[in-house]
Amino acid sequence: TEPDLMRSETILALLAREGDAVAAVTAKDKLRRMLGHGLAGISFSSERADAATLAENGIAAIEAMVGRARPDMYSADLSLFVLDAGIRLVERGRAQLLYLSLSDYVQHGHAPQAPEALAFHRALDERLGEFAGLGCVVALTADHGMNDKALPDGRPHVLYLEEILNARFGAGAARIICPITDPFVRHHGALGSFVRVYATGATPVADLAEATRALPGIDAVLGRDEAARRYELPWDREADLVVTGDRNTVIGATPAEHDLGALAGQRLRSHGGAGEQSVPFLISHPLRAEWRRALQSRQLRNFDIFDAVLNGVEC
Repeated sequence: TEPDLMRSETILALLAREGDAVAAVTAKDKLRRMLGHGLAGISFSSERADAATLAENGIAAIEAMVGRARPDMYSADLSLFVLDAGIRLVERGRAQLLYLSLSDYVQHGHAPQAPEALAFHRALDERLGEFAGLGCVVALTADHGMNDKALPDGRPHVLYLEEILNARFGAGAARIICPITDPFVRHHGALGSFVRVYATGATPVADLAEATRALPGIDAVLGRDEAARRYELPWDREADLVVTGDRNTVIGATPAEHDLGALAGQRLRSHGGAGEQSVPFLISHPLRAEWRRALQSRQLRNFDIFDAVLNGVEC
């Protein structure tokens, strides 16, 4: 949630250093602080649009620029505000390269064909059309997909892994960290399909892994070495085990650490496992043949969107 532990610079900061006019606009401010790290340009969030300053964000009076007040954190408008702000920046010639990051609040709360989801995607499509009409190259991808994680009766399908392991091996045998956790628990109740397991007692890691692997709803249990290799994670920051749930299962720590009442009766929809790895990869302009050929030897990844839009587009 803070840039202090970042180990590399960002593409945005490097491009700004080369003289490009860069803007990073996000829904949540925690991401803005990381994307704006070292960025000599514009960076602000919908969450704190009313508090932006020239010194901190490279721009002020954002609400006046967009034409409405900062949205509620639990709303579709949190994302639409990001896009509208981006449109205003392009219209005013304030940015040549924009990185616009939206909230997944709508997708957490509504299935793809729900009226609320369809309305949001119509609004999204209209704004992407505005960018295209302004002459922008528009590239769209995501950090993850989303799946239903509830039982047929509507209750969340949760494995409280820390509770399960400590009941079997003794109190203090394991500690579970859920990286999806953030202050806005109405999105997901701090429940996703990816957790880290730390052996905090005398129980061997292999025994914790074997017991976890036998549980229904578990998709994969990886040791530190394999997790770092498969998911391209820094080895020295990884846990003893990485555990992922299947398409319909989320993994928590203990019931006391997850406020399911925050879901307000909605079916739990979340992400973090292999079932949510497929994402859109859309670009408004054709890609050069040599760029497409270069991809044939490897799998397309969401971060390839940078290379595609900056180096691969036919102009």
